[in-house]
Amino acid sequence: MKEFFKSRSFKTALMSCVAVSMLLCMAFAEETTGTTIDAGAITTAFTSGFQSMVTNCIAMISAMVPIAVTLGGLVFMVGKAMKWFKSIAK
Repeated sequence: MKEFFKSRSFKTALMSCVAVSMLLCMAFAEETTGTTIDAGAITTAFTSGFQSMVTNCIAMISAMVPIAVTLGGLVFMVGKAMKWFKSIAK
């Protein structure tokens, strides 16, 4: 397998795939005239998208914190209880 990746045929096939993919990207590009880009709408869309992501992240974190604290406390208490029972058993 290593020999194939180092071979000339693999490099040729890889370069031809890259060239074909670049040609396809150029073929699907649409050329329009007379249209303008509304920068304000793009900025508004990005701003509202990032704000909704922040809101969703905060909601997920606030839902996970009580569960994480409970599990952390449970692990801590089980560890302490095991140490206590081991010390009594000696």
